[in-house]
Amino acid sequence: MNVYLLLIQQGAASARWKKTFMTQTIGFIGSGMISGQVARLAIAAGLNVILSNSRGPETLADLSAELGEHARAATPAEAAREGDLVASILTESPAAAG
Repeated sequence: MNVYLLLIQQGAASARWKKTFMTQTIGFIGSGMISGQVARLAIAAGLNVILSNSRGPETLADLSAELGEHARAATPAEAAREGDLVASILTESPAAAG
């Protein structure tokens, strides 16, 4: 399994990263434990996040509320369309393996 992570640091490094890539919003397709943690780091670095999963935005209401005003839940299509950068963090399900 290959895992690709975008690490976001707080402070001056995040300001340079935002300026270089001009990213203001990250759309997450798949909002499990890893996406939730990366979303927290992104918000701490001053970015907005759009969370999505296959079960629908209503299943992300608690996480979105926990993350605050810089987070919102949406469909995967909305997250892909509206994110300046899109991160797809999906796990392999047992059904997909067999």
